Amino acid sequence: MSFVVAIVGRANVGKSTLFNRIVGEQRSLVHNVAGVTRDRLYSSAEWSVDGKIVDFTLVDTGGLELGKRESLRNYVTRQVDAAIDQADCIITVVDGRAGLLPEDEELIRRLRRSEKKLFLCVNKVDLNLHEDFLLPFHKLGITPIFPISAQHNRGIDELMTAVLADYMSLYRESDAEIHKDLTRIAIVGRPNVGKSRLLNYLCGEERAVVSPQPGTTRDPIDTRISHQGQEYLLIDTAGIRRQAKIDETLEYLAVLRSMRAVGRSHIAILVVDATEGITHQEMRLVSQILQRGRGLICFYNKCDLLEGPAPSGVKHFPYVSTCHGAAKLGQGMEALFPLVKKVMRSYKKKVTTAKLNEMMAKITAQTPPPQAGGRPLKIRYATQTGCSPPTFQIFVNHLERLTNNYKKYLENSLYKQLKLVGVPIKLEFREGNRD
Repeated sequence: MSFVVAIVGRANVGKSTLFNRIVGEQRSLVHNVAGVTRDRLYSSAEWSVDGKIVDFTLVDTGGLELGKRESLRNYVTRQVDAAIDQADCIITVVDGRAGLLPEDEELIRRLRRSEKKLFLCVNKVDLNLHEDFLLPFHKLGITPIFPISAQHNRGIDELMTAVLADYMSLYRESDAEIHKDLTRIAIVGRPNVGKSRLLNYLCGEERAVVSPQPGTTRDPIDTRISHQGQEYLLIDTAGIRRQAKIDETLEYLAVLRSMRAVGRSHIAILVVDATEGITHQEMRLVSQILQRGRGLICFYNKCDLLEGPAPSGVKHFPYVSTCHGAAKLGQGMEALFPLVKKVMRSYKKKVTTAKLNEMMAKITAQTPPPQAGGRPLKIRYATQTGCSPPTFQIFVNHLERLTNNYKKYLENSLYKQLKLVGVPIKLEFREGNRD
């Protein structure tokens, strides 16, 4: 991992807005309700100084409310402590409109004990800022002070130039391809089915908040891990509820983030509560993931609570691979990574045109194409036009004679011939050489 910059501050001072501004996209939820960010949210980031670029890892943290003893707040505080422990330097955000509060002073005293380099930025300031506006914040003893407006993108470049000044050795001359060989896995599912427990087990640490309260995770959380020499990026996401249940802005935004996380992934792991079975909403989610051309593994969780046999497969979706276990107890985890590797190999599967047409000859010989009015449909040839997922073009003599049933037969048969696992297959039919 590159060097780590953590953003820390009280709740609702603008940490997530600053995080999004630095990363360059809206990765973290921004809302005027205090305490929206609950987990550590990691993202690879880069910044340019004097024509050179440095890569680093940026961490957004939950808002600290020191002295509170609520269970969820204790979880958030632990996440902040973990981020501080991993950080190389810390950006502390205070609210310029609210002024210096006792909670800010207590937070700074706490951060000083970490002995990490601190950068103080006063957020939510106007252009007509006077020097005396910053005077109360000098009491914190951190200089220089950076007045910024994260929402309006003012003062961010000056702040980041100072933060990165000590890391000139990490600068590069031009952009490099990031995460080229990284397998990206999105962990998705309904609230409270065990997604965060699965993430924490795979990471070997408590990376995401685990709470019996549904909907605890709202931001997609990126975590880079290594397993048997292979690098992975795990993306934990907010629980996706049935649309009628999404009656809050935050829940709606969380759904959008989750689907965007699926879009950033190669493979999605759908976590299903085995005691409830796969629901209609999860079936819709399966369909959406496959339509996006992503590999898919259905992980039936909480199998330790079952009295009878565990569910198997996903009805109507033969391309979905399944795995069973209990993330809370670590059961079934040993089968997950080998399955991910199989799905990823299928996702990138390539086949020569000669081999593909040999397969097509066997498939059509077993069940010949349908005839219309005594005139047979002929499969001319096939070729692979892409992978991730595997995509093929099949040329026929008369496209109008090709029935949907025969299209499905070709799709299922080719899938078996290619020995694919857990990925959709795309067939595009074209007309050529009529006779």
